[in-house]
Amino acid sequence: MPGQKTALVTDGLYASIRHPIYAFNILLVLCSMVVVPVIPMVLVATPHIVFMLLKARREEQFMRETHGQIYIDYCKRTGRFFPRRGPYQAAR
Repeated sequence: MPGQKTALVTDGLYASIRHPIYAFNILLVLCSMVVVPVIPMVLVATPHIVFMLLKARREEQFMRETHGQIYIDYCKRTGRFFPRRGPYQAAR
C-alpha cells in the first residue's frame, strides 16, 4: 500500500548490490547491443540504460526518505549495480 513502511531487505542478492534487477536489465541490454550491433539497437539501448540509472537514483532517494539512516548505512556497504567487495558480504 502507498505510504506503508516495509522492512528493508538486505540479504540474498541485496547483500552485495542494491539494484540487482536493474543491473541484470542493463547487462541484458548491453549484451543485446553486442549480439545485434546496429544503430537502431544503440538508439533503443542508450535511453533504456539512462532511464534505468535515473530510476535507481530516484528509488534510492525514496528509500533514504523512507528508511533513513538504516538505508544510508546499507548504501555504504553495498554497491549500486556491482558489489563493493567480495561476492556476498554479510549484512550488518
